[in-house]
Amino acid sequence: MIFSTSIFYINVAFVLKTAFCPIMLSTLLLGFIWAVIMAFRDGIARLQKLHRIPCDRCVYFTGCQYLKCTVHPHKALTEEAGDCLDFEPASARKLVYQGSRKRWSKTRSIQP
Repeated sequence: MIFSTSIFYINVAFVLKTAFCPIMLSTLLLGFIWAVIMAFRDGIARLQKLHRIPCDRCVYFTGCQYLKCTVHPHKALTEEAGDCLDFEPASARKLVYQGSRKRWSKTRSIQP
């Protein structure tokens, strides 16, 4: 009698293990795929927000790594600069700082 009940419990455990393991694996795989998709969507939304920053098209933007903006250097190229009240569109040609050469040079026309 003891031998038959232990075989029964072993068979039940085997059946539960074989049924439970694929369900758990598929659940974990779906959760991972969902997390990757959500991270990708959040990344795209953040990039779209960062591309709305108008600093590189402003007349006060220097292009120098030490002083990016002459009016608001602490807000230049950040999310706070999206609604900058001092934004002035740059002309067709503007001066850009060439960092390694320590000189200013004219660039080609800027695309709006």
